[in-house]
Amino acid sequence: MGSYDHKDLVKLIVNLSKVTEIPADKLQETFGEVVFVQLLRSLPPAASLNNSNNCFEFIRHVEEYIHVEVKKLYPDAVPPTFDFISESETEMVMDYRSARCMSHVCFGLIKGCSKHFNQEVAIEMSH
Repeated sequence: MGSYDHKDLVKLIVNLSKVTEIPADKLQETFGEVVFVQLLRSLPPAASLNNSNNCFEFIRHVEEYIHVEVKKLYPDAVPPTFDFISESETEMVMDYRSARCMSHVCFGLIKGCSKHFNQEVAIEMSH
């Protein structure tokens, strides 16, 4: 695990987009979806996220566990935040805030999470 400047990832995405002619936001989304499984595997067995029963629980635990742990490891880190506005059994409304303009990576991570829990989700983004 390490700390990397997000600008390096942005440069890679921009260059890959130029070469492949795939829009950068689609590349970010695909990256998020694919990396979800790797991130899940990297969790310690005792992590509270491993006790999640569905996509919504997991997303809540990301804010409660992962972002807290990131701050412990990297005190100067500014992880994204989730502001949960409303939630029911079938709908979660939240604000995702990040200084890194990586909302499409988050979008992909949520898609990867839904696949992991075998749940169909409809995700809407507004800016």
